[in-house]
Amino acid sequence: MAPRSGTINSVVAKYRIRGEFTKLAPSTQKAWLPWIDRVQSHWGKLNIKQFENPSIRQDIKEWRDNWRKTPRSADYAKQVRSRILGFAIENGMLTANPCGDIANIYTSDRSDII
Repeated sequence: MAPRSGTINSVVAKYRIRGEFTKLAPSTQKAWLPWIDRVQSHWGKLNIKQFENPSIRQDIKEWRDNWRKTPRSADYAKQVRSRILGFAIENGMLTANPCGDIANIYTSDRSDII
């Protein structure tokens, strides 16, 4: 059954077959699929236009923070979410990406290695 038009589920379905997802390496696709499933599970039924409301940023941060104890995972969640919304922008379904400038949680200082 096709997802209802205008929902995140419909955007994800299009992203999987038409978006940059198809150009990712098979290993990247495999790594991203569980995160895409998490996006759909949590956000799938929402109308894409709800992401035009600036208050959605707080919801996105709270969702990302489910993985705060593993900062790289939390940032990965945000990255996949952002790419899906970027696809929506490229295809005229959304005008701005509310994930765009949400800071990452994970930081790394490798200066001692260099």
